[in-house]
Amino acid sequence: MDRFDSMVRRLERESAAAPGHYRAKVALLALLGFLILGLVLATLGAGLVALAGIAAAMAYSGGALMLLLLAKFGKLLLLLAVPLWFTLKSGLQALFVRFPAPCGREIARADAPSLFAALDDMRVRMGGPRFHHVLVVNDVNAAVVQRPAFGLVGFPRNYLLLGLPLLECLDPDEALAIVAHEYGHLAGAHGRFSAFIYRLRHTWDTVQAHLDHFEGWAAKLARPLVRWYAPYFNAYTYVMARADEYRADAAAAELVGAASASHALKRVNLVAPRYEQYMEHTYGRVDGESAPPADLLHGWAEYARRPCAAATLRVWLDDALDRQGHFADTHPTLRARLAALARHGQQEWSQ
Repeated sequence: MDRFDSMVRRLERESAAAPGHYRAKVALLALLGFLILGLVLATLGAGLVALAGIAAAMAYSGGALMLLLLAKFGKLLLLLAVPLWFTLKSGLQALFVRFPAPCGREIARADAPSLFAALDDMRVRMGGPRFHHVLVVNDVNAAVVQRPAFGLVGFPRNYLLLGLPLLECLDPDEALAIVAHEYGHLAGAHGRFSAFIYRLRHTWDTVQAHLDHFEGWAAKLARPLVRWYAPYFNAYTYVMARADEYRADAAAAELVGAASASHALKRVNLVAPRYEQYMEHTYGRVDGESAPPADLLHGWAEYARRPCAAATLRVWLDDALDRQGHFADTHPTLRARLAALARHGQQEWSQ
């Protein structure tokens, strides 16, 4: 693990020093992954062909002895062939898996003209693509989702997901900073590539899970190659994901200012535990009430307006600031992101 952590730290320095070169290396690593995946699937396919050939040869040769052997070993051949088939099928399906479209309440320009005007302004200033769908969701978060037409590739539809519980607690400038951050992912030219890498990680997780549960000879040949490649792929791509977050933060700072972007990050880390507190309070009432809450989000809006003790807010913020990062995190720590925004703010002031 120490060796892996050292590699991650080295990759983070490399990504910061030459982001374009680093992304090119990730692209080459993804290409290598496709070659390895093709080799794994070919090995599994060869295993199926070999088993089918053995069964066919035994049946074709005829004779009482061969038929007896086929009857005795047929079950064994079937037990070997079924896992091979499902592993091969799952690997191929994982290449073309199409994630379901995000769910939420879609809002149109007439519903939120100020929001769409801000999105238009961001698109003009950053030269990025448009959002095809803007959805309000029940989550303390905001996100960009790109859904290609054909699994890993294809013409993507861009979704902006805005969590209503979060929006209830944001000032207009903070809400705009959150939206600007998400648009930064889309317009920074890394949104589509990062989404592709995310789906590719899902493909590798599927293949590795099946290989780990299969003990046949074909899996024994393929498993070492997958186990060698997967840690490198994860290390490189998680570092890239965190770098993308810094760039999206910088885009938000360019659009709305570093101060608003910093305030928005802090606010998110205060709203999340507040909402968790509200949900725990709501669930605690279940045993004593005959009916569930009539409107959970309306109740949250009222709950969020109540004053919260400054000491509690301080504890929540300190916890968020003290949180340690992990190599598998797709987001940098709050402290690291605030420090990067502070440096960006100093550059703004010096200019």
